[in-house]
Amino acid sequence: MRYAAMKIVQKEGGRAFYFGMSCPLIGSALSEALQFTVLRKMKLALMHFEGTNDLSYSSLMFASVLTGLCNTVILCPIELVKM
Repeated sequence: MRYAAMKIVQKEGGRAFYFGMSCPLIGSALSEALQFTVLRKMKLALMHFEGTNDLSYSSLMFASVLTGLCNTVILCPIELVKM
């Protein structure tokens, strides 16, 4: 394995290990940004609805489930197109 890595660095340079990584990194960044944004908005909406500053565990679970649902609905079609 070490020999193969040295050959790749000699032939193509160190950047060869990172070719093709831009699309997955951008997709991952978008996924994380979407999840954190939706989770924050859901938590704020539930706090407003319940009239409290602290959410119960069931409310946090509900917000997390809706966040996962939004992530699935928005990002799954993108992943299918990439394939």
